[in-house]
Amino acid sequence: MRQLVLTAASLLSCQAFAATDCKPLPQAPATIALTAQHGVTTMRSSDKFVGSSTPQEFSSPNFAFSVVAVSSCNEGLEIKLLQKTGDSQHLLQWNRPTVVNGKAGTDHHITITAKRRE
Repeated sequence: MRQLVLTAASLLSCQAFAATDCKPLPQAPATIALTAQHGVTTMRSSDKFVGSSTPQEFSSPNFAFSVVAVSSCNEGLEIKLLQKTGDSQHLLQWNRPTVVNGKAGTDHHITITAKRRE
């Protein structure tokens, strides 16, 4: 049973990165807005332009991370989240807040919303 669950989870994660019709960021720029919380520290950023794969750095005295936009696709914005605890890759659906680290509603999370730049 455990192996079945692990296999299903790996298939779902592979499908999450099956983005189609992706374009380089200079051809299809986007913006990101985020909310991050680590204990009592909260960070907010609204509509930060991402037109290249340059890391967007976010830091506070308690924690820091970077977001690197990889490509702009029909389904959403593909990003890498860089942290000291390890890096991860995510596909953010357009205009939908997505928790990329931690759990929404808790005091430890990073939530990002990607928007197409028209």
